[in-house]
Amino acid sequence: MMSAAGEKFLVSISSPLELTLVYHIKSQSSEDLGNAIQAPVSTLCSRGFEPKTIFVDPHRTNLSLENAYPGIAIDATGVGDHLEKLDSKVRRIKEMMRSVIAGLPYKISKNRIKDLATYVVSRINLKQTQALNDNLAPRVKFTGVQPDFNKEYGLSFGNYVECYDPKSHQESNNILMPRTEPCIALYPSANCKGSWMFLNLNTGSYVCRSQWKKLPVNGLVVKKMDELAVDQLITTADFGEEEPGSMTEERTLPTTHIPPNDADVIMTQEEMMVEQTVEDISMPELMDQDKDVDSES
Repeated sequence: MMSAAGEKFLVSISSPLELTLVYHIKSQSSEDLGNAIQAPVSTLCSRGFEPKTIFVDPHRTNLSLENAYPGIAIDATGVGDHLEKLDSKVRRIKEMMRSVIAGLPYKISKNRIKDLATYVVSRINLKQTQALNDNLAPRVKFTGVQPDFNKEYGLSFGNYVECYDPKSHQESNNILMPRTEPCIALYPSANCKGSWMFLNLNTGSYVCRSQWKKLPVNGLVVKKMDELAVDQLITTADFGEEEPGSMTEERTLPTTHIPPNDADVIMTQEEMMVEQTVEDISMPELMDQDKDVDSES
């Protein structure tokens, strides 16, 4: 389970593919968690893979899912037996999400946290891993499709683009009909056409497009995105528990040492005599030398 900006996600790693999948859930109830586990199972089966065992924590909700998936065993491992690999993956996802948010020129709404998680996991699955002996990324090994570099890496989360509007083809005789729509790039669809999912700034809905033109973010786009995020602003501090060195960590200043009052200091007779002697010493010779130096200069 991963918590980010108040939303909960189920993160899974499919071995030996080393494919990372993330699924948004509303709660940790048996029904919602069962649907969340069914999602990666269905994804793997869609490409001909047959999951055999699902390793889960010995939680009561997880144990209630036993025999819920025909042909798949629910293996409740010991506490912490497999968490090291998953914890490392969750930390990496959160770090990448924080990095993306810090690089955006505008504020982002918490409604986009699910899209950001999908985008980050898509980038992770396209990176080679030492856990695989061959030179293929997990997504390529899973789908068998090589990504189009220009389309896959031509955009990143939060880019402003003008997407081709298919409705404009139906009314091509209307010269006043706009041919494109202002959109914000969210995540690649991972299909053969290299399509991306976008947020339509005019309608606020999701659109899937294969033709677009990337443009610089202007002041109107920044103003529009800031307006959408005014009530649900997401920051880098909204990613689970506070970690050492994070932006939410409060730094404590070192304690200032206050010397005791002179009246409370108890001095011996010898120390008092030494202090009195020091106070009576004057330096007339040094003062005279300073005057001579000034007069000569």
